[in-house]
Amino acid sequence: MAYKKKGKIKFSFVMSILTAIVVFGTLIMFALKRFFGIDIKRKVNDSFVNISDEKIKAIANQQEGAMKGLGTREDELLKGLEGLNTEELKMVYNAYGRRSDWANPMSFLSPKDLIQTYRSELSGDDLAKMKSIWADTGLF
Repeated sequence: MAYKKKGKIKFSFVMSILTAIVVFGTLIMFALKRFFGIDIKRKVNDSFVNISDEKIKAIANQQEGAMKGLGTREDELLKGLEGLNTEELKMVYNAYGRRSDWANPMSFLSPKDLIQTYRSELSGDDLAKMKSIWADTGLF
């Protein structure tokens, strides 16, 4: 067998299998969205949403903006989420998606979602406050 060497499976064979799994999964997600209109994201109960999609996108962009540049503007992050209910927070999470870190040019290889970005940008009391805001969403 070409992939065995002294009873061990070659690393390249394992990587080929893992790559195939990722590509296949991506194709399935694309097909579901493109042909069937199914988007695999966190489900949102629209009956509890009181603000527009444009406002949700603006909040997601505002959250990113508060973490750009030198230092994180924690007060701006918390203020931007004031008054949002659980379903609206989920919509902000979905609108944020996965974004690359502006300061790290290699981050396009592994962009972070909003919660991952909070975890890397915040610490101590600010991280605890953010966890309490997002607690009911099941995302943090």
